[in-house]
Amino acid sequence: MDSVAVEMNISRFYERLAAPDPDDRPHLALLNAMFLTVSKLSPLEHVRAQEEELFIKSEKLFKSALRDMVVVTNNTVDLVQCAVLMSVWLWGQCREAEAFFMTSTACRLSLFGGFEQISDSNNVKGPGESLLVQARGSFCPPMRDAVELADRIYTFWAVIMLDLTGSIATGIPPNIDITTIRTPLPRPWVEYGMEPQTEDSYLIDLFTPKYCSGPGNQNEWPHFVRATALLQLSIAKVTDSRQGTPWHDLEQMPPNTPSSFVLGSSKSSSARDGFRRTPCLDLEGAVERFAAELPPKFKSLGSINSSHQNSLVIMMQTTLACIRMYLADTNDYTSPNDAALYQARKIVDMAKFVESGAPLIPNLCLYVMWIKTIKLLTREVKRLQHIGEVLAATSLESDADTLLKSLESAAEHSPLVASTLKTTLQSVRAATLPVQQETPIPVADSLGRTADSEYNSPLQGKNGTPCL
Repeated sequence: MDSVAVEMNISRFYERLAAPDPDDRPHLALLNAMFLTVSKLSPLEHVRAQEEELFIKSEKLFKSALRDMVVVTNNTVDLVQCAVLMSVWLWGQCREAEAFFMTSTACRLSLFGGFEQISDSNNVKGPGESLLVQARGSFCPPMRDAVELADRIYTFWAVIMLDLTGSIATGIPPNIDITTIRTPLPRPWVEYGMEPQTEDSYLIDLFTPKYCSGPGNQNEWPHFVRATALLQLSIAKVTDSRQGTPWHDLEQMPPNTPSSFVLGSSKSSSARDGFRRTPCLDLEGAVERFAAELPPKFKSLGSINSSHQNSLVIMMQTTLACIRMYLADTNDYTSPNDAALYQARKIVDMAKFVESGAPLIPNLCLYVMWIKTIKLLTREVKRLQHIGEVLAATSLESDADTLLKSLESAAEHSPLVASTLKTTLQSVRAATLPVQQETPIPVADSLGRTADSEYNSPLQGKNGTPCL
């Protein structure tokens, strides 16, 4: 889960390490979780061999801390960060049940600390007077300065990214409803404690007609938070019957309805004053506003050796295409699915760029989107074969095969990707055939795979590191 990053103020972290009072130092559970993360990425085999031992030690210290309310209250940020790091490691080790539990724990601890109701990026004192009646109290001690405020904001959004990516990968609803979040998206670290030059950006602002992506000097992370939230919502809209019809209620409002009404705020278009009701989400409109407001650096690929820049573009454009693919999907076996296929082929084109040798940081979210695209392509292949459109089906089979080969390469380094790929190959037929179809349609064809064939998880990569 490479999109999940725990960021902290390094100067403050070193300051705490040197504190004379042990209670002021970083909690030992967090320190061991940090060692765990470093060991996973180490090129040294004897260091990587300590992963399991470090996880066990981190988990033991973490559970011990939870038994003492005073320890939890005084170390909430540390414990949330520890839970996020352990969750990421568990996901990478394909220990899904434990990962679910630890992800949920990270979410509940962040709510315990009130991290979802931080009103703005400069209010160290906490919720304003307008929220004193409605707001739930925080169990955390008051923030002492802007650095502690920034640490809580960054930690909270790491939790949200963990929660959303887990939901995208599994289809299970997230633990935290994004429409209830009052906390602004993170600013660059240097801006905390300074007089704000621009207004805070909130995730829920995506669903207001006057959405703006924020200042040009904004860091990259908020853009990916927004994209990930839109992807999770688009998947939920298609797959979760509980969403019903309210998604389009916002479109029925008068065109000049102020955004403050949408958000239930009597004071501004931001979320800082809280919600009077849950907003109805104009998802399609939010996606197009988000795409239009993206900075240029997310829109075009640079040189083939520009690893970081290309990773940003490929991830962002693949995510946007996957969102649009889900929103356009007819989700049946009888009608053409041209709009969704157009987006699926965009995803394939990005995968081909990676295959051509472009450096790309491995990313589990990217692999999940590839798998979802394979399922849509396979479903359309079956429909076309069933009506005799063999040539059209062959072209789509080639696209699906491109993604499968890319996933097989990724599976060499990640147990989780290997397991997911095996499950995908085994269940693709059940996932794509109509329940009442009388004549089964072959699954393998030119893909050269059958629903009963197994994908044997390969050995670890050359350095033995299970990369996410």
